[in-house]
Amino acid sequence: MARFDYYAVEAQIKTILEADSNLTGTTVSIEGELLFSAEQTPWVGIYLERREAPASLQTLAAGQRTNFLLRFSIWCWSFSLESITKAIQLRDDLVGKVEISLMADRTLGATVRKSWLEGGEMPSGRMPDNTGFVSGAEIILVAEGVASTV
Repeated sequence: MARFDYYAVEAQIKTILEADSNLTGTTVSIEGELLFSAEQTPWVGIYLERREAPASLQTLAAGQRTNFLLRFSIWCWSFSLESITKAIQLRDDLVGKVEISLMADRTLGATVRKSWLEGGEMPSGRMPDNTGFVSGAEIILVAEGVASTV
């Protein structure tokens, strides 16, 4: 039976981000709750959101191999006591570092054939208890994976 190790891809994304010296001090989690404290920021959360097996990606070996498109939602959050502007600036810096790190390894440690980045949401606001400001950004990472029986 064909099996693709989805968690291995998430773990490799985490490994790539944690190994990047530009992201030292950043909390990286896999499929964790989107609840974090100011002390945990900058924070990056990795979520496998969807998988698809479009007919256009399938080959003659479809009975023995299935090509998947995996869609990851990678959330980047920053916090500032100072202002929303500062939180946004910290978020922008974090998003840039994460994107550069992911672009440097398009096969995600040879766990997928290729990967690329797409857009994402970018919410910001005041913390509910008025103790500061948060700004987040979603990075959509799409990867092509293969499950094979051979």
